[in-house]
Amino acid sequence: AKRNKEKWGQQNTLQLEIVDLEKLMQKNPGSNQIKEQMNLVKHKLNLLEQKDIVRDLKFMKQNYFENANKTGRWLAYVLKKEREKIIHQLQDELGILQNNEEEKKKIALKYFEDLYRQKIIETDKIDQYLKTDRMSSIEEEKRNILNREITLT
Repeated sequence: AKRNKEKWGQQNTLQLEIVDLEKLMQKNPGSNQIKEQMNLVKHKLNLLEQKDIVRDLKFMKQNYFENANKTGRWLAYVLKKEREKIIHQLQDELGILQNNEEEKKKIALKYFEDLYRQKIIETDKIDQYLKTDRMSSIEEEKRNILNREITLT
């Protein structure tokens, strides 16, 4: 637990340092010293993340080879991981918990239909907002640059 706290603490401090350096970069965009510090901090953070990835891969390989001839253990491990991902109950509109697969599918379908249902767009409000002079108009020269075809050279 202590190692994990230290590791997460290091990652958090590096991420905060990156945020601070990004703010400094916005103020002084041409500073090479800040760029070098940013690259160094990002490299340190990347090394910490790579250590975690290597450890996880090592565990997976070790687990696979240890249990290669013991199919029962391997199957139990896979089933345990799969069981952790399953949603056992969902609550419907009336507040009743549903265990049935078909009911859970209906609840999820209804939830996402409601979530992504098109709302009535009031074009009058949009037109009124666009007519206000909040956005300055783009000069003809800049508009041509923006509308020009994108090329690699």
